[in-house]
Amino acid sequence: MSTVVAALDMRMESRRRGWIAVLSTAASFLIYAAAALIIQEDQKFCCEHSSFAAAASNAYYGAPLGKVYSGVLEQFLEGKLSFDEVLARASRREIAPGNLLDTTRDGNGIAYMVLASVGLRLFGPHTRSAVLVMLLLMGISAPAFLMRYRDARASIVVVCFTSLTLMAFTPLVWSEFYSTQIPIGGIRYFSLLAILLAFHLLLDCVEAVNVDARRDARVIALAGAQVVVLVLAILVRNSAMPMLAALAVGAALTAWVNRGIPGAARRILRISGYFVIIGAVFVSILMLSVSKGYLRDGRFTETVWHRIFVSVGLNPAWPFGNLREIYDCRSEIPEGLVPGPTDRNGHCILWLYAAKHDIPPSTVPTLTYGRQYDAAVREAFFEILRLYPGDVLKTFF
Repeated sequence: MSTVVAALDMRMESRRRGWIAVLSTAASFLIYAAAALIIQEDQKFCCEHSSFAAAASNAYYGAPLGKVYSGVLEQFLEGKLSFDEVLARASRREIAPGNLLDTTRDGNGIAYMVLASVGLRLFGPHTRSAVLVMLLLMGISAPAFLMRYRDARASIVVVCFTSLTLMAFTPLVWSEFYSTQIPIGGIRYFSLLAILLAFHLLLDCVEAVNVDARRDARVIALAGAQVVVLVLAILVRNSAMPMLAALAVGAALTAWVNRGIPGAARRILRISGYFVIIGAVFVSILMLSVSKGYLRDGRFTETVWHRIFVSVGLNPAWPFGNLREIYDCRSEIPEGLVPGPTDRNGHCILWLYAAKHDIPPSTVPTLTYGRQYDAAVREAFFEILRLYPGDVLKTFF
């Protein structure tokens, strides 16, 4: 009898803790969501012009996903009207569409425009729709975590949302420069979305050590949902990519620490394989859904080498030595290479690359942030690394 009573007590305690986890998570999420929506009212987007233009072209003008009408894009780039005003005009089709462009050329890839298009369709023609889509993805990730882990590990979710809320009281919000560069719901902010997802997937790898751990369809489905959102976060912003490295290291360390348990490494490898397959399938679906120009021109993901190259400008000694003479582009860009991590330094390299490879000057602007552009700045980066290894390594490390 006492055994039965003890079992009932443990069951009731487990349920109580489960409800505490659910309620505390819901409260932390709602507080964060309210803060995010309040703050967003006073924020501006700086780097999402093309993505919103492509989303508006798709949602309101029927353009294939990823393609963008030049007239709509021009309205965003002009800057005479706010993003919300342009979106409102586009929703009423008051903007002459112009030519249909095969891709955007801002180097931001396809993921944000896909999410922005979903947001415009679900929540209406305003930038708040992008924030709501981000919150929707968080609203998928958090319950998936709780459905898998309704014990002490659920505190990870509360810590994540509480931390994001506390960020509302930092210069990231009250500094005009930072709030414009990293608006809530903007491209750069999306990298934060990957943190909670990575915890879920890492805990699944840890659980795989246990022979009796549940690995049924429900567990795989919950992990699959997290993988899909993680892939979106990475495609929106490459700075979320280190989460994959963290997962790989965490899984490898877990396998090493538990190497004495028969089959532990195999089970970890198997569940990791599920993650890879789900991610690959989702990426394949995206590839089939968007304009083929993004694959042809190397614009499916964010530009990679551009950001690595311009980041060298963070070194106070940049441009190093005689680099201004080696990479003399002043015939096209009067200031040439300049101090600071500016995009124009990458454009300087592109003009020289075009001259070296007999690319017509009229074609050069269309290559910006595409495959050939990334090849040009990658080549320049490694040449500068060869010439000034100490300065480059000092910059990054």
